[in-house]
Amino acid sequence: MTKNVLMHPFPDTASNRAPVLVQLTQALHQQRIKAILALALLLTSALGALELDTADTEYRLESITIQTLNFFMVSGAKLKTYKVEGGVRLSGDQWRNTTIHLNRYTLESVPEQIMQGMQFKHLIITTKYAGRENSWPLHSELVESVFRALGTITTDKLTIVSLPEIIGPSTHTSITTLNECLPSTSYTDQGQDQDYDPDQDYDPDQDPDQDYDPDQDQDQDPDQDPDQDQDPDPDTDQDQDPDTAAAKPFKLHVNHLDLSWVSEDTIRWCLRDWMSVRAASHCLSTLHPK
Repeated sequence: MTKNVLMHPFPDTASNRAPVLVQLTQALHQQRIKAILALALLLTSALGALELDTADTEYRLESITIQTLNFFMVSGAKLKTYKVEGGVRLSGDQWRNTTIHLNRYTLESVPEQIMQGMQFKHLIITTKYAGRENSWPLHSELVESVFRALGTITTDKLTIVSLPEIIGPSTHTSITTLNECLPSTSYTDQGQDQDYDPDQDYDPDQDPDQDYDPDQDQDQDPDQDPDQDQDPDPDTDQDQDPDTAAAKPFKLHVNHLDLSWVSEDTIRWCLRDWMSVRAASHCLSTLHPK
């Protein structure tokens, strides 16, 4: 008796399995290639964005470096720089005497902002005229633009000296006493000191710190605790509305504040309206008002 045997149209043999495996392998290979291409495209996009961001950052650094150098160059002051690939960068440590001659600037020559956070030994803000040339009033808008550009500055000593009258709507203030504007740590109002000659030519190249020791507190008992009865963080803005202090464009960290041959109205205007002065514990404020 003959048995009917059901034959599979594709017998399970090695020769029949080979084309299927090849197709599966090819499909997996194609998917792998697509995944690699997608990953490569993603990495390329990410690297491209990173390069653009780096280039943009470098451009901004280069731009503000040039603006800062040009700003101080107007006053004849040179800043410390260091070389990097493709350009130069400003050093944050500008530990030298640096003078800003306000009368040499125009609104067009003052940038919106210079490099922030620089540290100076002695920053001098003054006017300098040739010979006996008569000084002319400074407009408040120009001085304001300089303060805004300076932004945040740290200096061992700030000298504001020989400024003419500042005119403009911003010069009016309700403050009546100068000591309200100054750091409360140490205040010396020397008025018209007999040894102070306002007509004497001011030499910004002379060492202003030859008689000043920032580490020595005048009239202080050596056995006295330096922190006794003293505000550990004196600030001219301590009694002001925080929003008012924060709105001041010129934020100054200083050890010694010297205001010489400047009108009281100008001093009030600078310190109360535009300068946020945070003093070190041994700040010495000296006045020689007009």
